[in-house]
Amino acid sequence: MGSVCSEIPDLPEVVEGVVCQSNLVVEGQMKEVEMDGYKILLLREKGELRALSAFCTHYGAPLIKGAYDGGGKIRCPWHGACFNSETGDIEDFPGLDSLACHKVEERNGQVVVMADKRELVSGRRLQMPVDVLEDSEDRVVVVGGGAAGHTAVETLRQEGYGGAITLVTKEQHLPYDRPKLSKNLGVKPEQICLRKAGWYEKAKIEVVKGTEVVRVDKDDKMVFFDNGDSIKYSKLLLATGGEPRKLGVPGEDLGGVTTLRNITQANMIQKESVKKHVVIIGTSFIGMEVAAALVDTAASVTVIGKDPVPFLGSLGEEVGRFMLDMHRKKGVQFCLEEDVKEFQGSNGALENVILKSDRTLKADLAVVGVGVVPATGAFRDIPGIDADKRGYIPVDSRMATSVSSIFAAGDIVSFPLLTYGGERVTIGHWGLAMYLGRVAALNIMGKEREAHTVPFFWTVQFGASLRYAGLGSGWDSVIFQQEEGKLLAMYCKGDTVCAVATMGRDPVAATFANLVKAGGVVRKEEALEWAGNI
Repeated sequence: MGSVCSEIPDLPEVVEGVVCQSNLVVEGQMKEVEMDGYKILLLREKGELRALSAFCTHYGAPLIKGAYDGGGKIRCPWHGACFNSETGDIEDFPGLDSLACHKVEERNGQVVVMADKRELVSGRRLQMPVDVLEDSEDRVVVVGGGAAGHTAVETLRQEGYGGAITLVTKEQHLPYDRPKLSKNLGVKPEQICLRKAGWYEKAKIEVVKGTEVVRVDKDDKMVFFDNGDSIKYSKLLLATGGEPRKLGVPGEDLGGVTTLRNITQANMIQKESVKKHVVIIGTSFIGMEVAAALVDTAASVTVIGKDPVPFLGSLGEEVGRFMLDMHRKKGVQFCLEEDVKEFQGSNGALENVILKSDRTLKADLAVVGVGVVPATGAFRDIPGIDADKRGYIPVDSRMATSVSSIFAAGDIVSFPLLTYGGERVTIGHWGLAMYLGRVAALNIMGKEREAHTVPFFWTVQFGASLRYAGLGSGWDSVIFQQEEGKLLAMYCKGDTVCAVATMGRDPVAATFANLVKAGGVVRKEEALEWAGNI
């Protein structure tokens, strides 16, 4: 479908065509058809026909393979983006654009679609310009150019906010698709930008790059920057995301020891790893994805983890063992139930990684991927923010802090997850951060909206995609099935399935997310039968 930066071509305005017989579109089911060489998704909902773009606007997944709940929601099978089946609106993320929604009617037993050719080609709804007030005293300042920050400024304009918008980011680049870094380390900024520079200019969004906030004055509503500048806000959104956790061991400042958080680091890792000995510390998502990305070009890749298997805390022993076997078959080496004692080198360059067992690993490059901490240092002194002891900012279901006119969203917040009884959570998922950014923006505009979502995340390793939906914290048992290249894990708390992980079992994860969002429950004793019927 092309990247999220693609331009919509200037093509003739309207096309019309017969796409199928009416009786082939069944109530509560999706049907994929074609017009002028482009796919369209048809469905009949409460007797009414709908015609939408056929591919997810995130990475182009075919929605026909996704989950349709029969009453308003279509969810992408790959990464969990959710669209309104009546309007095409994107309601849950990742992705940015809504689906094009074409006119459709029945004539003489045939389904006829009428579409704007530009929307038919792009698979996305055209964005309508918003009138922006010149020299407006009303200004929303968004701190952070990641998933939550960008989605917030885009939502503000899409929803008709006409005041000034300033997006402040410490990155030297426009907001980009960060999850791609650990999967394609050599990627260039222009390949993964969320929107091109011209989009921000047309939307009249001021982007301040290479700048960090050092202080916020909540009384005068001022934000102060590290370069000495300052700006006044009417409403403020904090969305600074995470920063890599340090190991705190000797030698961590040697050249060749790095974390992975930005494009510069990703490109450096790609360049410096070729035919070199690479050691990766951490057996969760960043570490395992980097290992998969480098093993074919590095001289060796060794992953160090403190647990007996990767992903033990998040996905459990069974899935961890499955992923461990996959990596070992591809040549990745592991040192498990180990920790780093120190990094050693000479002339400022890394040469060895010393483990606490005193084992020595030769290393030209070490990538530390042991999680992140919230980047909230500049905000913890704001009276009333009340960050918790880990640095997370508590917000309500509208992303409002306890300080008037200040909102927060994304990886830095703890918030009540309404689909799981209001349990307060801190979750660092890209798609969820986008969703929370949208919720914050709507509430900044006074459009009362609570966060009502189901966590959904994914990882891609060696071309295989693992998907996860739900909230598995506190699970006490796992129902696990596997066959060659496929797995299904259902995490249970008591007699209820609270989360699922799948590989090669689409659209089980997407269907589970739809079910939970609608208030449904999968019982443990019925779990395998439920999944088998999808």
